[in-house]
Amino acid sequence: MNPLSIIKLVSVAVIALVIGGLVWKYTNLVHDNATLKSDKVRLEQSIAAQAALVDRYASAVKDYQAAQEKIAKDIANMNAISAAARDAAKELENTFASHQLDQLAKRKPKLIEQRVNSGSEKARRDIECVTNPVCTKPFGNIPK
Repeated sequence: MNPLSIIKLVSVAVIALVIGGLVWKYTNLVHDNATLKSDKVRLEQSIAAQAALVDRYASAVKDYQAAQEKIAKDIANMNAISAAARDAAKELENTFASHQLDQLAKRKPKLIEQRVNSGSEKARRDIECVTNPVCTKPFGNIPK
């Protein structure tokens, strides 16, 4: 064999190997590109799902904060009602302490009975208004 033909043969073999290597690299790059595109689509879907989840959590937090504000207002209202009830009880204690009701009850039982029944009715209505949000007949010192 002629040395020139060996060089040509080696050159052709090297060129064939280079072309083969380039084709192999190109097919790997095409495959990697397809994999990256599918991964990108999955990531975008995942991001959209997480964005929806974040929106739901934000809405839940707003609802929770609104509920907390309502509870705080209800607690303040209950504290006002409790203070009014304490004041009314103190007033009654002072009234009972300054009067001799035993002697008056013996002398005028009907008068005492009417007063006790009227006070009991007021107390019942006050308790009803405290426990029922739709109070129809508030009596006493119940704040609304």
